[in-house]
Amino acid sequence: MKLFKQFLMIQLIALVIILTMIIITLNFLEQDLDASIRKNQQVFQNSAERLFNSEIEPIVDFCLDYSLWDDTVNFVNSLDMMWAKKYLNISYFSNFNIDFLAVYTPEGYNIYADTKYDSLLQFLKNINAKKLFSHLEIGTPIYKYLSKINLVLVLVYSTIQPTDDEQRLTPPAGYLVMGMILSEEKFKKIQEILSSNVKIYTNLASFYIPKYDKFTLLYRKYLKDENGNNVAIFEVSRKSFGLLNIHNLIAKISLSFVFVVFIIFVLFTFFIISRTILPIQKITNGISKHNIQYFEKFFKRKDEIGQLAKTARDYIIQSDKIKQYVKELESKTEELKNVNMKIRKLLETDHLTNLLTRHVLAEQLDRLIKQSREKSIPLSVIFIDLDNFKNVNDTYNHLVGDQILKKIGEIINSSVRKSDFPIRYGGDEIIILLTNTPKKEAKMIAERIRKRIEDELFEKYGITASIGITQLKPEDDFESFITRVDDLVYKAKKAGKNQIFID
Repeated sequence: MKLFKQFLMIQLIALVIILTMIIITLNFLEQDLDASIRKNQQVFQNSAERLFNSEIEPIVDFCLDYSLWDDTVNFVNSLDMMWAKKYLNISYFSNFNIDFLAVYTPEGYNIYADTKYDSLLQFLKNINAKKLFSHLEIGTPIYKYLSKINLVLVLVYSTIQPTDDEQRLTPPAGYLVMGMILSEEKFKKIQEILSSNVKIYTNLASFYIPKYDKFTLLYRKYLKDENGNNVAIFEVSRKSFGLLNIHNLIAKISLSFVFVVFIIFVLFTFFIISRTILPIQKITNGISKHNIQYFEKFFKRKDEIGQLAKTARDYIIQSDKIKQYVKELESKTEELKNVNMKIRKLLETDHLTNLLTRHVLAEQLDRLIKQSREKSIPLSVIFIDLDNFKNVNDTYNHLVGDQILKKIGEIINSSVRKSDFPIRYGGDEIIILLTNTPKKEAKMIAERIRKRIEDELFEKYGITASIGITQLKPEDDFESFITRVDDLVYKAKKAGKNQIFID
């Protein structure tokens, strides 16, 4: 399972990296597309601005031109209506998209107005041109929204001056106003050239400006009155289907690419899992359960999985053989251990007396001396030498002597503690090492042994025991310790035998 999880983790990381690269690439493409949109938007807005101005410029030109006529100055002074109807007739100006014109006195009062729209006449007659336009630059268009008749107007004014006063240095003889009604029909030229929709929005107080997506090319012009207030919005919009199609194409390609990558990822993952990870899992399960049947179907494969399966099979077979060898070896080891124990017992136990052998004395005494000094506990030794034992061998025979030694062994083994070490030191010599035992307690044990030997063997065989007892001294070593107790036995024999001597 660890290999499976690791593989999935690697695959997921690879998928994340690929998707990240796709996202980064798409982001770059989207940025390029956005740059193209901004560029097209700028071109579209510039074109719409020029076309809008091209509709207003004839009004400005005519207004400035006619305001510098001497005849216009004379009309203001003479009020010759015949001249006005001939030269200021709206029928002529309507050919240039001028829907109305009006002339005003120097004080700003209307003296002439002409338009095809009767609803405008009252508006033109009621305005005071001087108050309305005097703070504006000549030729500057302003916009008015007439809510009662729902019309948006563009008005251009100029001061009426003599022809030779192009700099307009003299006081104006009056004011000339020309204008046009703004309607969507008036801007068909823009619609045709830009293949766009034209809208004029009024009632701005309650107007909700529509929102478009980024693929809509948009131009908006806020139409302001003489005070700079917005009275209407002129809007030109067009859906950029070319850029939209490019965007949709990128989106489709991206989705298709992601889908293809995902399918490849799934198929590749399935292939790797089915051909590699699952076989490896089955092989490892077979190895752990020691069962070749888990993966024997992979033996026929010629790839690394087949080699791995065969190697696992050989491993299990060899492992079985090794286990059998180990089992046999353990059996042999146990047998050898038992033999060694028997040999050790033979080495450590005297077969006649069942006492320990002299081999144990050499092995244990140094250890007991060291223990006594490190733990400050007393260590005593009893040395027993049988009296008159040689006479028994001479009088009877060695079989009787052996029986006596066997009896001596029984007496001593039954008289000492489990922590003591009763040792057959020589033919009829016995040493007993007493751990954590002072001389006083050692004497009690020795007396018990001496008394039993006397009671059980003296009457028939004349056997007694001469015994020496000593306790370990600070300066003692192995040799001095044994030599001193041996001397005590010698003194006991000299003193008449069947005695205990303590130093």
